[in-house]
Amino acid sequence: MADITIYIDPLLSSNLSIADKIRAITLLADDVKRLTGPALDTFLSHVSLDYPRDHGGQLIYQQVANIVLGRVARLCTAEFFRHFGRGFLKNHWPVLGPDEQNPSKAAMVQMLFWIVKHKKTQSDADSRWLESYEDDINQLQDLCIKNYHVMKNKYWSQHFNELWEQLPAARAPMLYTVTFHVIETLAKMNLGTDAADPTANSDVQLNLSLVTRFWGGSIVDKHVRFTLFNTFMRMYDVDLPCSIALGALLARVPLEYAKAAFNDISECPPEQSMRFADTLQRMIEWLPYTWAGGFGALIVELMDAFRRAHHEKLLIEATRRNVRSVFKLIAQPERREDAWVVFMTMLLGYQHSPDAFHLVVVDVIPVMKAVALEPAQRPFLHDLSRMIQCCVFKFSGYPELYAPIMMAVYNLHLPILSDEQRKQFIDQANQVKWVSGKALIVDAETTDEDLKPEPGSRVGLRNLGNTCYLNSSLQALFALFPEEMIPGRQEDASEFLRLLLERIEHEEKDDIKNRRWAGLSNANETDWDSSKSALGPVWGRSEHEVRCLACGNASVQRLSFFGETNTTVPIDLTQMLSRALSCEFLNGENRYHCEKCKSLQDATKVFSIIEPSPETLILSLNRFKVERRVSAINSVLHKRIKISTPVNIPATISIPVFSQMDVDEDKEADEIVDNANREQTEIEYELFAIIVHAGSHPDYGHYYTYARDDGDETATAWRQFNDSNVTSYSFERMMETITRFKDDTPYVLFYRRKDVPPVEAYDIPASIKQVVAQADAARDRMASAAQAKRGVGSSIGPNKRFRDDDDRRGGGDSLGGTNRFIC
Repeated sequence: MADITIYIDPLLSSNLSIADKIRAITLLADDVKRLTGPALDTFLSHVSLDYPRDHGGQLIYQQVANIVLGRVARLCTAEFFRHFGRGFLKNHWPVLGPDEQNPSKAAMVQMLFWIVKHKKTQSDADSRWLESYEDDINQLQDLCIKNYHVMKNKYWSQHFNELWEQLPAARAPMLYTVTFHVIETLAKMNLGTDAADPTANSDVQLNLSLVTRFWGGSIVDKHVRFTLFNTFMRMYDVDLPCSIALGALLARVPLEYAKAAFNDISECPPEQSMRFADTLQRMIEWLPYTWAGGFGALIVELMDAFRRAHHEKLLIEATRRNVRSVFKLIAQPERREDAWVVFMTMLLGYQHSPDAFHLVVVDVIPVMKAVALEPAQRPFLHDLSRMIQCCVFKFSGYPELYAPIMMAVYNLHLPILSDEQRKQFIDQANQVKWVSGKALIVDAETTDEDLKPEPGSRVGLRNLGNTCYLNSSLQALFALFPEEMIPGRQEDASEFLRLLLERIEHEEKDDIKNRRWAGLSNANETDWDSSKSALGPVWGRSEHEVRCLACGNASVQRLSFFGETNTTVPIDLTQMLSRALSCEFLNGENRYHCEKCKSLQDATKVFSIIEPSPETLILSLNRFKVERRVSAINSVLHKRIKISTPVNIPATISIPVFSQMDVDEDKEADEIVDNANREQTEIEYELFAIIVHAGSHPDYGHYYTYARDDGDETATAWRQFNDSNVTSYSFERMMETITRFKDDTPYVLFYRRKDVPPVEAYDIPASIKQVVAQADAARDRMASAAQAKRGVGSSIGPNKRFRDDDDRRGGGDSLGGTNRFIC
C-alpha cells in the first residue's frame, strides 16, 4: 500500500476533481495504521496544524483533514489520544479578534472541534477514553465562553454556528452562552426586504438551525425555557433594537415546552413580569406575518401566564389596543387559525365591560362576509356567528348597534341561537374570564385633568365591573337631583333604588337622634320632616284599605313611600295605573280574614295615593313571571321568564290623589268614609327618565338610562346614558327605539310633577367634601406606592390609560333574580 504521508499533498495539489481527490484519500487513509511513534506525530501535526495555517481558505484541505483524523482515531486510538492530550486545545486555540476575518484561524477552530468530535466517538465505544474526552470538553467550553465576545461579529458567528452541533447537549453552560449569543444576533439583524419572511434570510436560517439543534438533547426542556425567557427579556427592552427575526425564533418553539417555560414568567416577581408587556405587544404585532404559523397558540399561552400572575391590567390594555387588528386577520385564510384563538382569548377574558367587543363591531359584517365566500369554511363561520351572537346577548343594551349584525346573520342563513344556547355558552366562557379578586379602578397614570369633562357636557359613568344597575339608577336620579347621591350596592336596578332611598331616610333619622343625644339640636327641632329631607322630591304617602263585604269593617294602613308603584304589564301605562289604583275583589282562595267577623270573608282592597302627593313618581314595571312546567320525569319545574310585552309610555300622566281621612279602628263600619266621598285631585306628571333592562332573560342582561336634559331646549333633549357612552335622542326616536327592540324593555319610569319648580342646586356639605378628600388622598398614596414598587414608569407606556377595569364578579344583571351574569 502506498504511503499516505508521501501522496496526500501531491494529490491535494493535483488537477483532479474534488470528488476524485476525496475518493483517493479515503482509499489511502487506512494506511495510517502503519505509522507509529514520531512518524505518526509528524503526520498528525502536519494535518491538524499546517493545513489550517497554510490552506485555511481551501475547503478540500479541511475535508481531508477530518477524514484522516477520523481514521487515525479509529485505527490508532491510543496514539490519537496521546498526541491530542491534555492542553492541546488550549495551546493551539488562536487569538480571535472581533473585527478580523481570518480564514486560517477559523479553520484552526474547526480542526479543534473535529478532534473533540472524534474523541467523543471513541469514548462512546470504549470508556477508557472518556476521561480525556471530558477534559477536552471542559477546555473547549471554557474557550468558547472566553471568546463569546467575538461571536457577535457576523464573520465569526457564521463559522461558530456550524460548529456547535458537534458538541454534546449535556454541556448546558456552553449551550446557554451560545443561545444567548444567537438571541443577540437575531435581535440586531436588519433584514430589509426580508422582513416579510425572515426565514428566507440565510443568516437567520443559520442561527435558527443552531438553536433548534440544541433542542434535541437531554436538557431540551431547560434549554427551551432558557431560550424563551431570554428572548422575552430581550424583547421587552424598548431601548434596544428588536428585529422581527426574533419572532421567527419564537415560531420554532414547540408548544409543549413553551407551556412549561411560561410558568417561569408567571412566577416572576410582579415588578419583573409586568415588564413583559412589551414582549406580548411585539408578538401580537408579528401575528399578521405568514411565517408566524402557530404563533397564536404561543400568544395565548403567554396571556394565560399573565393571568396566573394576576396582571389583569396588562391583559386589558393589550386587548383594547389590539383586539380590532387581531379580529380583522380572521378574514385572511392563511392567518385565520392563529388570529381566531387570540381573539377568543381576548374576548372571553375581557368580560367585565363591552369595550373590547364594541371595538370590533364595525368589522363584524365585513369579516363574516369574507369568510362566507369560502364554502369550505362554513363550519368556522358557524363558530364565528355563535361567538358574535353570544357577545350581543351578554353585552346587551345597544340595540341600534347590534341590529345590522343580527340582520347579517340572518341574511347569511346562519342559525339564530336560542336564549338557552347563548346562556350555556356564556356560562362556559365565564370559567376563563380574567378575575383579579381586587378592584382595577385605581390607575396611577390617569390624572384628574384626564377625567375632567368638557364644560356643560353630559358624561357617562364607567362600568367598574357589573355596575350598570348602579350607573343607570344614578343617571336617573341625577336627572332629578342637582347633585349626585351616595352610591350603594345592589343587583337589581329597582331594588337598588328602593334600598338607596330607604338608606338615606334611615341615616337622616339617625342623624337627628344623634344630634339630640349629643345636645347639638335645639328644643324646637322636630322629628324627621320630608319637606326638609333630600328625599323630599320622591317622598309620598299611600293608603291601603281592605273592607270586609260582610260586616263593612275596614282595615286601613298608611305608609310612606318614595313615589314608587309596582305595576303589572298589560299594554298601556295609563291602563296599568288605573288597574293598580282600582278596587280589587278578594274572594275564593284569596279571601280576607276579617278581625271583626273572626273568619275568612269576601272583601275589597284599594290602594290610594293620599296628600301630599310626591313630587316624583317612580313606577317599577313587573317584567318577569314564573312559569310552571312538568319535566319528562314528571317533576315540577319553575322557570323565570321575562315579560317583553311592549308598553305605551306617555310623556305625561294624571294620577288621582285623595285627601287624608281620619281612621279609628273603634269606629263602626258606616262611619268610615270611602274614596267616593273623599276629595280627589288629579295631579299631572311628566316623564323625565327611564331605566331600561336589555336582554331576553330576567337573570341576564344590562341596564341603561334615558333621561331628559332640562337645559337643552332643542328637539334632541333626551340623552341615553349607557355606562360611559352618552347619546342624544329626541323623544320620538327614543320611543321608536324602545318599541323596535323588544328585548330592551322599560323597567323603571320616573315622572315629575308639572307644577313643581326644578330643585335648586346646593353646595355639597363640608363633611362630605372632607370624606372625599380623604379618600382621594388615600388613593394617591396607594398609586404612588404601586408606582414605586413597579420601578420607573409603566411597561405599557406613559400615555396609556386603564378604564373600566374591575372584572370582579358582581350583580346588576337581573330583574330581581339570583343568577348574576352582566356587563
